[in-house]
Amino acid sequence: MNTLQFHRDNDEVVYTFHLDGTYNDRPRWRREDKNIVVVYIDHIGWCVLDEEENQVSWPFPETRDTDATMPPLGKWLSWKKGKSYVYTLSKVN
Repeated sequence: MNTLQFHRDNDEVVYTFHLDGTYNDRPRWRREDKNIVVVYIDHIGWCVLDEEENQVSWPFPETRDTDATMPPLGKWLSWKKGKSYVYTLSKVN
């Protein structure tokens, strides 16, 4: 899974992330237009880190798997600057 996409559920915004090395011995994906990454953090699981390394998005509880080797596909919740959005994570290839 080299490319992931987050599709925002309330409009047509799509963010594309490409495989970009590792973080905590697991794959890391970087957004193609900003330094925003999907990573695995011990005791937290998969999340999205913004440019300041703040956690800003997580998979819905029913899709979380802290032992997973890849971020879970499906619904994720983001939170930044007082706004929240629901995204659907899917693989491109």
